[in-house]
Amino acid sequence: MNCLFSIIMVVLLTVGQLRATEPAFEAVTPLLTKYCISCHQGENPKGDLNLADLGPDFAKNATAWKSVFERLKDGSMPPKSKLRPTTAELTTIQSWLTASLTAHESAKAKADGRTRHRRLNRIEYANTLRDLLGAVVDIETLPEDGAAGGFDTVDAGLDLSSTLLERFLETAEAALDAAFVKGPQPKMEKRYLDFAPTKFPEPGLATMRNATRLTVGGMYKFRINAQATHSAKTSTLLVYAGNYGSKSPANRLVGGFDVTPQPTTIEFTIPMLAIDSLRVFPFETVKMYGKPPAKDAEPGIIVHGVGWEGPLYDVWPPAPTTRLLDGRDLSKGNLADAEAILRKFAPRAFRRPLLEEEFAPYFALLKSRFDKGYRCEDALRVALKAVLCSPDFLYLSPSPGKLNDFDLAARLSYFLWSSTPDDALSEIASRGELRKSEVLKQQVERMLKDPKAHAFTENFTGQWLSLRHLQDTTPDKHLYPDFDDLLALSMARETHLFFEEILKGDRSLLEFVHSDWTILNERLAALYNIPGALGNDFRKVSLPANSHRGGVMTQASVLRVTANGTNTSPVTRGVWVLDRILGTPPPPPPKDIPAIEPDVRGAVTLREQLAKHKQFESCAGCHAKIDPLGNALENFDVIGGWRDHYRATNVKGNPRKMIPTGRGRTTWMHFGAKVNAADELPDGRSFQDIDGLKKLLLENPDQVARGLAGKLMVYATGHQIEFADLAAIEAIVSQVKAKNYGFRTLVHAIVQSDTFRNK
Repeated sequence: MNCLFSIIMVVLLTVGQLRATEPAFEAVTPLLTKYCISCHQGENPKGDLNLADLGPDFAKNATAWKSVFERLKDGSMPPKSKLRPTTAELTTIQSWLTASLTAHESAKAKADGRTRHRRLNRIEYANTLRDLLGAVVDIETLPEDGAAGGFDTVDAGLDLSSTLLERFLETAEAALDAAFVKGPQPKMEKRYLDFAPTKFPEPGLATMRNATRLTVGGMYKFRINAQATHSAKTSTLLVYAGNYGSKSPANRLVGGFDVTPQPTTIEFTIPMLAIDSLRVFPFETVKMYGKPPAKDAEPGIIVHGVGWEGPLYDVWPPAPTTRLLDGRDLSKGNLADAEAILRKFAPRAFRRPLLEEEFAPYFALLKSRFDKGYRCEDALRVALKAVLCSPDFLYLSPSPGKLNDFDLAARLSYFLWSSTPDDALSEIASRGELRKSEVLKQQVERMLKDPKAHAFTENFTGQWLSLRHLQDTTPDKHLYPDFDDLLALSMARETHLFFEEILKGDRSLLEFVHSDWTILNERLAALYNIPGALGNDFRKVSLPANSHRGGVMTQASVLRVTANGTNTSPVTRGVWVLDRILGTPPPPPPKDIPAIEPDVRGAVTLREQLAKHKQFESCAGCHAKIDPLGNALENFDVIGGWRDHYRATNVKGNPRKMIPTGRGRTTWMHFGAKVNAADELPDGRSFQDIDGLKKLLLENPDQVARGLAGKLMVYATGHQIEFADLAAIEAIVSQVKAKNYGFRTLVHAIVQSDTFRNK
């Protein structure tokens, strides 16, 4: 199949020549009849695919023919138990399919554009309002977006319902409330809550719920004075913020902070609502707040007090308000003032200049409100709200063909910042210079160095690696008593910092498969059994040769999202590796095959139960590719710890042993069957564990690069990869290969490609 794939790539890169020499459908029909029709015809064809009804009408049958191509390419069809075509016969079928599908998609893209009109997703919408108006939008008030191709930036998944439009209207109204600040600057509140023994005589929960009824919401700076006691080591203080007077999901872990035996001052600045409060908890130590410890007390933390000040403003009125109103006093404003503000705001919101006939409806709406006697501010708000709910604001809608400078600026900005272009990018677009390759490269570098580029890290990894689902499940407290909030907080942080380190240094994207380093704090280092990392600050560390770590597949974040709260599944993890690392997702499972229920007693492993699935011919082909990849990761449990045996419930006969739960604490845990991570890939290459699998995956580095390039292209352009894109992906892989597979090089290659620079 590797030989076949090479042939296909050559075909893709020579489509122009191929069109003149491609096999006719009449030449392909006998091959399909010989190898495929017997299973794929009649009233109940295998896989719901009736090849007898398919013809060369690709406008009607493109989706079905793509499925045929994929199953032939990955070797799952025809099944190994059936008569299979020769390499020459496969080449004939694939050549016809490749040329025909590419021609069909190229013609469609030329007429309509590759990417359809794409709505801003809720994160992009919130970030855009932040950058336009300085408004902090709670995205939880907006419905979740649909996804296609694994990302919520894709046109096919982003519809606009009446309910969503209503929510957008409400959100726009709230954003304008935040922008139209007036009057004097809110008085800064500065207080200190002293946890003296006389005020808090009993040790226990320290809450500021009653003491911090803030006057207004906003940014607040907090200062916590504390010190570790009865220990020469640094201890950890967990800080939470949220509305504890309700069941609000907004309660959040602000962070874990190091506290030394000497008096320690912790400072941080966070956004707070007027209903929010702060709580502090020592991590795995005794809670002591202002009360002197007993002489024989366990290690703990004394919190002497908590202070805060805010709301904080760099200037008043806030910069976004000043920019919006351009120094005008709306209490004395007239139609001309409102028109000037609207004329300046609309192009920023629409990310391009407006023609006079485009501006006219918004001005007419503004004027009609003045004619009805509205105050200047109220009339202006109506017009601005109309702008913020216009399709020109909610959608990225370039014309077919090459993107103009403004559309290119928008695509670039939403790719790297998940937000609207800033003034610098818009200015370059207005001069018609952004499409110059060197200028575009300079802007990518500038934008990647901006703090807003963290949105790329968070939103791309959140979907590529599934990190957004970290909170979807909670590990079973009986099977995983060593799981805690600090570990949960640390998991995503490691992956984000790892991603940014590879991007910043243009390190090889192959390090996503394996690296001899990672970025850890003490809590993760304890889980990974890696010595030397102390405290909650993350730092880059070299991995011991026998750590079994390195790359994203063995990071706790990924291992947790590819498991449920109780057990792991080789199928789930194997599918994840095929899709996210190799870019070759398997087809969905047959509908009539029962799911496997795990045995938490520890008597039978999922691997043993999966053997039953291979008895089904429709399952065997896919499981031969999926299961080995998942089995290689079976040495990692639900929370990412290494295991030699599966954890199990307390059943007679199951052995037990002591396991660490952090900071010198231990507990008894029962264990079931022994883990077997060894397996064999479909091509016959074998491995003993994850270390061996990673070596095999890296024997084909182009496939790793191809998979990641495809994911980035989908995320960046808002459209799934099609046949017409495959040649561009191959060209990009060749570019990055020549630069040691640099990840930053890959980002530049994506942006410079014709696929990115065309609709």
